[in-house]
Amino acid sequence: MLHESIEKGFKYQAGEFTHIGCWEMDIISDKGCWSEEACRIFGVSPEQFDGSYESFINLIHPDDRDDAAKAIKGISDKGVHDIRYRIVRPDGSVRSIRHLIKPIYSQEGRLMHLFGTIKDETGIKEFEDFLGETEEAVDRIRRRFQVLVQQSSDVFEIISPDDFTILYISPAVEDVIGYAPSERIGRSTLEFLEGEQKAQFIKMASYLLDNPEERMYGDFTLKDKSGREIYLTYTMTNHLQEPSIQGIVVNWRDITDRIENQREIEYIATHDELTKLPNRVFLKKKISQLCEENPGSSFNFALLMLDLDGFRYVNDALGYQLGDQLIVQVALRLREHLGEDVFLCRYTGDQFAIIVQNLNRSWEYEQFVKKVTGLFKDAYKVDLYELEMTVSMGISMYPYDERDPDLLINYANISLLRSKHEGKNRYKFYSSDIGIQIYKQVVLRNDLLKAIERNQFQVYYQAQVKLETSDILAAEALVRWEHPEWGMVSPNEFIFLAEETGFIINLGNWMLREVCKTYKGWIEKGLKPIKISVNYSSIQFFERNFVENILHIIGEYELNPHFLIMEITESVFMKNPEKAILDIKRLQAAGIQVALDDFGTGFSSLSYLNSFNIDILKIDRSFI
Repeated sequence: MLHESIEKGFKYQAGEFTHIGCWEMDIISDKGCWSEEACRIFGVSPEQFDGSYESFINLIHPDDRDDAAKAIKGISDKGVHDIRYRIVRPDGSVRSIRHLIKPIYSQEGRLMHLFGTIKDETGIKEFEDFLGETEEAVDRIRRRFQVLVQQSSDVFEIISPDDFTILYISPAVEDVIGYAPSERIGRSTLEFLEGEQKAQFIKMASYLLDNPEERMYGDFTLKDKSGREIYLTYTMTNHLQEPSIQGIVVNWRDITDRIENQREIEYIATHDELTKLPNRVFLKKKISQLCEENPGSSFNFALLMLDLDGFRYVNDALGYQLGDQLIVQVALRLREHLGEDVFLCRYTGDQFAIIVQNLNRSWEYEQFVKKVTGLFKDAYKVDLYELEMTVSMGISMYPYDERDPDLLINYANISLLRSKHEGKNRYKFYSSDIGIQIYKQVVLRNDLLKAIERNQFQVYYQAQVKLETSDILAAEALVRWEHPEWGMVSPNEFIFLAEETGFIINLGNWMLREVCKTYKGWIEKGLKPIKISVNYSSIQFFERNFVENILHIIGEYELNPHFLIMEITESVFMKNPEKAILDIKRLQAAGIQVALDDFGTGFSSLSYLNSFNIDILKIDRSFI
């Protein structure tokens, strides 16, 4: 509104001149407005001239261009600046120009606009009238500008340097804080400040008195007439040497809405929408703060990363809405039992982070971890369901494991992964051995997909012997991975990786072909036919063409399927019992026997033996 009013006033005034061009430039947007006379003097039409600074400079004579540009950019005070230069019109004619420029600044002292008049001085007969009329026009614009400033929503205050008495305050103060100017003038501005705000104001004003050339900026809070706390930002300048002021000028405005919006945005950015707990961004800030404030070794804390076991299956089986309800209940139970002194955040998904500080002994931290585990003994009631949940946890310690916040989080997550691999309801404190093991898993995961083409897998055969006669009745085919860096890798270390990545399908097909090739070689050499058992994952078992694929591979080597025993685990029956029953019958119809491995280690039930018509039962020693 201020800019538009000034612009309209200026254009009105410019219309009164004769042979004098008028213009104004908005410094912020680099947009200008030229009168028709100004365009005529420069020999351009309003349609051809866009009013930008660059277009204006390009019309100046090349020999005068640099000096004119420096003079315009060097404007620093508030007076009228007199600049002379030559221009080259589009028709090639050269004219001498006299240019008077008046800068307009914001309340903060920022250059906002340039106003000016242009006179073709090639003929100088009207020059004196030009000067008088120009000064009058600029002065009128200045007065209009002052009137508009008085109507601004910003508050202008002049205070004395000795006791900070308010000598003048603009009418906007009543809109901002409810006090009329008459209620503030004559009183010390310190009366309206409290505590640290008062001390800060005195410090800033004192510094300004000793350094009059400086400009001070700051924010403070005060209470308005109704007692509501509001936030203000201010600029403070020393104008003791200015005869018309002779005091310290404070310009301030209400930024309460902006501060509250910033706080709302910061809360959204640092808190979880579902649980209202701090999020991973807040966690990073919290750990960084603790590390910076306590760089020594006397302070310590533990970072716990907690993950709900099997939460993905809750989402898949019951839906994400019930999964969210479960997360909220977990957060409430943790918050209720851990107390306000323990930092709790939702790190991501079903993972929470906990910070507990300054316990005296390592075993006390372990007791705390066990306490957290105990919070999950009782089932969670979600809608119509009672859900039994367990957790896995990884723990890193400051400063013993690391002092860097990122590494502390990383180590806790590494420990969490390790605890999940060892089973449900486990916890692991970080150690360098865990780091090495996780690194090994990363390397194995990356190398696994190319291990077949690099000929790194080998098949070993473990004989099954009849004790009475020492005759070999069968052999179990076992896959081993000869890794170039880690040596012989146990199936316990890479089979679960193969299942996670889906590589188990390729590995199973490769292994069956290796078994068929070896077995055919034995037969051709005249060795006695025996049974060969091969282990199959539930992931392989539920391939769409699982049975057809096996029979096809056996057919490639022209072998009778009767030599093969397929070993499966009870998990096959848990996921899709209808398909399991059908495929087992088809395998048995082709002459392949089916063995149930590790019976007694999972959800063992003797009813399986009747339901699935298993040929061979391999009882786990722990069950025996």
